Amino acid sequence: MTDMQNRKTAIVNQFSSTHTEQIATYRFLHNPDVSIENLIEASYKHCATQVVGKHVLSIQDTSEINYHTLAGKLKANDKNIGPVGNNTDAGFFLHPHLVVDTDEMFPLGFSNIHIWNRAWDKTTRDEREYKKLPIEEKESFRWITSAQTSKKVLAQATHITVIGDRESDIYEELILVPDEKTDLLIRASVNRSLHDGSKLFEILSQSPLQAVYKIEIKGNKKRETRTAEMMLRFLKVKIARPANTNNKQLPEYIELWAIESREQSESIPEGEDQILWRLLTTHQINSTEEAMKYVEWYSYRWQIEQLFRLLKTKGFGLENSQLGDGAALKKLCVMSMQSVLQVMQLTLARSGENNQKAQLVFSAEEIKFLYILCKKTEGKTILSQNPHIPESLAWASWIIARLGGWKGYKSQAPPGHITMNTGINLFFQKYDGWRMAMELQI
Repeated sequence: MTDMQNRKTAIVNQFSSTHTEQIATYRFLHNPDVSIENLIEASYKHCATQVVGKHVLSIQDTSEINYHTLAGKLKANDKNIGPVGNNTDAGFFLHPHLVVDTDEMFPLGFSNIHIWNRAWDKTTRDEREYKKLPIEEKESFRWITSAQTSKKVLAQATHITVIGDRESDIYEELILVPDEKTDLLIRASVNRSLHDGSKLFEILSQSPLQAVYKIEIKGNKKRETRTAEMMLRFLKVKIARPANTNNKQLPEYIELWAIESREQSESIPEGEDQILWRLLTTHQINSTEEAMKYVEWYSYRWQIEQLFRLLKTKGFGLENSQLGDGAALKKLCVMSMQSVLQVMQLTLARSGENNQKAQLVFSAEEIKFLYILCKKTEGKTILSQNPHIPESLAWASWIIARLGGWKGYKSQAPPGHITMNTGINLFFQKYDGWRMAMELQI
């Protein structure tokens, strides 16, 4: 696992230095005594130590891990692999909770890692009359059970805000998850009926305008870079119990605060969609500043999206593994997540806006080697020298970014996850050579 973290890849023959290590890794992953549950539990314990006395966000989402390239290698009776996506490709699903500190918006660990797969002979939604099933028999029940697990793992936190996207808009979740130290912040999926018979989206859009603010939108293949002008509205609502639910024991309504953040038409480029977020929260909203804070908190869902991106196509290449066993692939997935977290921590530490220490990611010996590399990555001018406090995570991140190809100038765009992933790979290659040289001297 240390080798995987050091080399930042999930491909066994890439993080194993020798053929012997490669064989040992395969034996470890295929060993039935190495359980997925124990690997996950170790991750929970690490996270629990990081959240003491803090208000944290517990951001949840689902991603599929697709192994269509292993179609001819996976056994037909492998119970740890099933249909994903188009119900033809093989793989499994991953549903983690990424924990983020609200003071520094810094990722601290995982409070839930749920991995599961569907059966190949599973009946269709229509055959099961899915909409009539109790919530406990639906796949979407994971949004509730995973939040309950997170609450236990994060017991030493002062407060928890569980964040979910539109798939998390489940009436039962709004009732079962919140408590005296746990709140929900989710994106509304459906135009729910309110207790008075009106509709959520219409009432929200007709409520008084509370603020107008601007946000910077980063461009990509689908949209232009632009400054979006946003209109903020919020009000307290009574969400009615869904009419089609079979559970009439649920309360007739639940009181929540609803927020709408909608882009003004003037700032929308031709041919692009309007930015529109409708959020529901159990947090009390007493001011515009509080409503803005919850919109900002929801925006940090991008961190879990980056987690999936790094885990798969743009980093560790989890879906490129050639293991032919479903259980081994799931173990590899869990082990990879902690390594991906380290890359994210390095990237976010680069700004120097947090107080994290290098010890969060690096050992004492690795920090000793960072001092050596720091001198080699710095330039001759003051502007090209490491500006951060030695042994801070920002200081270490600056060195890793320089190794990854970042030039170190303030005028240059900040290094991203891919640059950090490249840098950390080079760091450990150099570190291994330095350590071998030290051993030979001894």
